[in-house]
This record gives sequence, C-alpha cells and structure tokens, in this order.
Amino acid sequence: MVGTIKSFLHLGSARRWTQFAPAILGFAYLAAVSAADVPYSLTIAPTANPELDQAIADASLLATLRESAPVGAFALVTRADSDAGRFDRVLRSFGYYDGYIEILIAGRATDDPALLPLLEDLPDTDETEVVVAIDPGPLYRLGDVRLEGDVPEGARAAFDLSKGEPARAAEVLAAGQAVLDALLEDGFALAQVSPPDAVVYHDTRTMDVLYLAETGPRLSIGPVTVSGLERLREDYVLRRLDLAPGMRFSPSRLEAARRDLLAGGVLTWARLTPAAQPDAQGRLPLSLEVAERPLRVVRLTGAFSTDEGATVSGSWTHRNLFGRAEQLTLRGDIGQLARNRPDELSYSANGMLRIPDVWIRDLSLRLDLGAVHESLDAYD
Repeated sequence: MVGTIKSFLHLGSARRWTQFAPAILGFAYLAAVSAADVPYSLTIAPTANPELDQAIADASLLATLRESAPVGAFALVTRADSDAGRFDRVLRSFGYYDGYIEILIAGRATDDPALLPLLEDLPDTDETEVVVAIDPGPLYRLGDVRLEGDVPEGARAAFDLSKGEPARAAEVLAAGQAVLDALLEDGFALAQVSPPDAVVYHDTRTMDVLYLAETGPRLSIGPVTVSGLERLREDYVLRRLDLAPGMRFSPSRLEAARRDLLAGGVLTWARLTPAAQPDAQGRLPLSLEVAERPLRVVRLTGAFSTDEGATVSGSWTHRNLFGRAEQLTLRGDIGQLARNRPDELSYSANGMLRIPDVWIRDLSLRLDLGAVHESLDAYD
C-alpha cells in the first residue's frame, strides 16, 4: 500500500482503536449532559522511548488541562478523542506510521454508547480513571532520498539525509532548511527549497523523500535604504553597518552588521530586510528599519557601609549628543552622610565623553574629567 502526502506531519495512515464518538451519539446526549465537572485521573503508559513519551505528554490536552480547565462528561470524551489525533501526529513525526492508540475512560472506549450515562451517574467526589496505552509499532525508515535542482556542491553537502535512517519529521524538514541556509550563505539570495514530497510505503515500512531546489542567481548587496531615524545621522548608520554595494550577499554578514549597529547603544531595534528582486545592476537592495532609544537617562543610587556610612550617587547620560552616537555622562557622589557634618562629607564629580568611530571604524575616543574631595581621619 502506498500513501502520498502533501503535509509531512500527516504522513501515512495509522491504525487507531479509539475513534471520534459518532455525531448522532454526541448530539443525542448533548442536551442531557449536565454542566457538572467530571474530575479525572490520568495514566499514560510509557513506550520505552523517553523522548517520545515526553512529546506525547506535551501534546496531551488531557494532561495539560486536567487541573486548570475542568470539563463535563461530554467535553471529557471530546478531549480524549482530540488527544487521540494528537498522539497519532506525534507518532508519525517520530517515524511511526502504524501505531496503536487506546484511550479508556472509566474502563470504556470513547465510542461506547454507555460511557456518557456512566459518567453522569458517577458521584461528583470520585475521580474518573483515564488510561492511555500507546504502542508505536514498527519504525519506518527512509527509502529513496533525492535533492533535485542545480545545487552547488557546497550546499548539496548540507543535505544529510541517507537511506535507512529513521523517517523522523524533524530530521527530514531540517535537511531541506540546511540546504536553503547553505544556498543563502553562498550568495543565492532568492533561492527556494520546496517542502518535501514524501511517499510512504506501508508494505516495506519505508518513506521516499524528494526535495526540489531553485537556486536563482548569485547576487551581491545593493544600496541600503534607512528609515526610522530621528536624531541619529544616516552616515553614522551606514558606516556602522559596513555593507558596501558589491559585497556578496550573506545572511550571517547582514546579521553581524545589524548587531554591530545595535552595539552602539543608540537604537532599540534594527531590522534589515533584503528586497524581493534585484535592481537593474543585478544587486539586491536592502531596507533598514530602526527605532531610536530615549536620548537621556537619569540614574539615582544609594549605598551604606559600616566604615564610611551612607553614599548617594546620581548620573545623567545623553546617548546621542551630536547625532553620531556620542555619549556624554555626568556623575556625582556624596559620601559619609551618616556623620551628618557638612565639613566631613566626601564628594566627587566626573564627566565622560565617548566619541565612536573616530577617524576609522571601531576606533573610539574617550575623554574623562573628574574631581574628588575626601575627608579622612588623618587629612582632607
């Protein structure tokens, strides 16, 4: 038997012993079900695969909503049926496409006509036992694995799927993303890798995977358009980015430039977005959106020590004094307040001016000026 899929997480067809309660049954009892909550205990039998067990527990609404969202009898059955579908998807994502799932409520299957009346007659103080048993079944493995398209050898090497490996969704999807990342890093800014076309063969318990890649042209970086500036000057921004037109496109290069720009301390955030199409010169324009931080910062602090008493400090900072991220900080301290005599106070004042990218990029000039007066036991 062959199963063809379009969404990888819905591969194949698994045997399931729990089914959705028939619609007629549900509507017949819906009017009769009271609003009283049905407390329940939950037991999920382990599968001998800790990673799979954790994924099942994380996917279970019966587990995550048991205490926070109590439900009535009909909703409890619906929640169990919903979990059956969730467990099925978890099994498939781990490479198990012929699993066995059984959910029993008070010892009965969810499609048992006697289940709802039974739940309604239970005392409100009793917990209804919900038991989940899952047998993953045989593990399916990869069969024919192909990557088609004019893909350079460097990017093709990132495609690390091999025949015989477990047919796990995470690894299959990661292989396509790895190829795309390698193509982008190699300058193919418009490259596309389609979602995997997978076919499950239940007789051989294998899955064939086909990826199609379109590389497009290798592009260089084009001009950068900046928006969102208020006081900050554009020439400073472009200098910090250091993305000259003609450089080869590279996502890691763009991310490093964005981080360098944010390191100046003037911007709250910066978003660097490539254009969807190259310009007439065959270069890919970039769009930079930014938001500036507040210009001024005021800080007040206090401290106390047993030898020098209380100290009060204050500072004022301007983050962008002249428009190119120049930072001016003025600070003052008053100490020995506990003695309560003005002539015995210690105090200091200092100022610091930092000018980034002086003469060349990444060379900063820092000017400091300070004064201090200390009143010690031996001298002032």
